[in-house]
Amino acid sequence: MVRNPSIASVERVDEILRELGDGVWSSVSTTLAFIPVGAWSTNAIEQRAGGLMRQSMLHAISSTRPLFLSRGFSVEDVERLAEGLRAELEESRIQQYMRICCAWAVKTRAD
Repeated sequence: MVRNPSIASVERVDEILRELGDGVWSSVSTTLAFIPVGAWSTNAIEQRAGGLMRQSMLHAISSTRPLFLSRGFSVEDVERLAEGLRAELEESRIQQYMRICCAWAVKTRAD
């Protein structure tokens, strides 16, 4: 089995679990969910979920700072990117969704 450490692997989690062979995981399943980014929806549940998603994304901006700095980005570039992202999330006039890939399985044996 070849493991790919890229973000694209997220959508292949079910395949990766099945490749481990019988007896390791059972009832492997996945689904996609689209969560609004921001509280723009007219649906009350989507409005709440969208507000929480936007809040989570705003908090996540600062957590990426060390990664960008370690990859050679200047402090000024990282700050400019963070400010642009904050503005996009706080002032966006575009209805956006976050695509979430959910996977679950039952582990059938203990290692």
